[in-house]
Amino acid sequence: MKTRRIFLFLFLALFFIGVVVSPRLEASDVDTLIKQAFNRGEIDSETALVYRVLKVVAPERLPDSFKADKVRFEKCATLIMLELSARWPGLSAGSRKRLEPYLLRNSRLIPKAPDRRDKGVFQSSLPNSCQTTNFNIEWGNTIPTITEWQDNDSNGRPDYIDNLAVYLETCWAHEVETLQLLEPDQSSTYYVNVYVANTGDGAPTLGSNIYGYTTTFPYDTGLSGPLDMAYIVMNDDYSAFPANDDPEGKFKGAMKVTFAHEFFHVIQFTYDIDEAGWFMELSATWMEDEIFTDVNDYYNYLQGSGGW
Repeated sequence: MKTRRIFLFLFLALFFIGVVVSPRLEASDVDTLIKQAFNRGEIDSETALVYRVLKVVAPERLPDSFKADKVRFEKCATLIMLELSARWPGLSAGSRKRLEPYLLRNSRLIPKAPDRRDKGVFQSSLPNSCQTTNFNIEWGNTIPTITEWQDNDSNGRPDYIDNLAVYLETCWAHEVETLQLLEPDQSSTYYVNVYVANTGDGAPTLGSNIYGYTTTFPYDTGLSGPLDMAYIVMNDDYSAFPANDDPEGKFKGAMKVTFAHEFFHVIQFTYDIDEAGWFMELSATWMEDEIFTDVNDYYNYLQGSGGW
């Protein structure tokens, strides 16, 4: 097992270095179109950032000339959302207004200690919430009409949420307890927030081809608590995502590795939020296989045409 882990890490390192040094991008790729327009002087740096964020949260809102010819599944949007977080204070009012409908708004940090949960301050920001030992999951009332969102055990929560709750604590147990990595910043006091995208009522939005992302709270005017605490956004529907090897099916497999990947970003932020982006993604992809060995979702992104 140890040999397999080392081999996987080295293989991914070589792959990511190859991608960084010599990107294999298609002409229809949105990022390529944006970069080309910026290099030609057709758009400025702020507009390029806005378009890159729209690619993640609302691709249908991109100008027609920046829309991709085909769907390209993307493992993680953390790096672009971190860039947005860092540059938000300097964005123009027009750019902020353009992006705000798709971002997390009026969120709250929920204290783990019951006696500190003053509902006037610490109430959940979305209509529905569920707490595990270490996480607060929130979602709106507009949920997909698919099997994975049914409530087959009649416990009052969709099966998607029940399954996600299990995966969250599985990842915490392995990354924090087994590997003895640092706990996320502020997580001894507050739950780590996890939001399910595209569920309405103020939930963030996410393109149907993006697995998820992790970022921090600086553009959230309603936050009660430390501004540097990370949160995770999960897609609401993995039905159309590429196949993987999970014996429980690709939907659950995609959920598992997405959270393993994104939660490792939360831990990375605790060590160094300014770590090189390629290394953040490399090690987070390694963590997918470290926890959920049988899923192998990352195989889909080693082809050059659909990966990073």
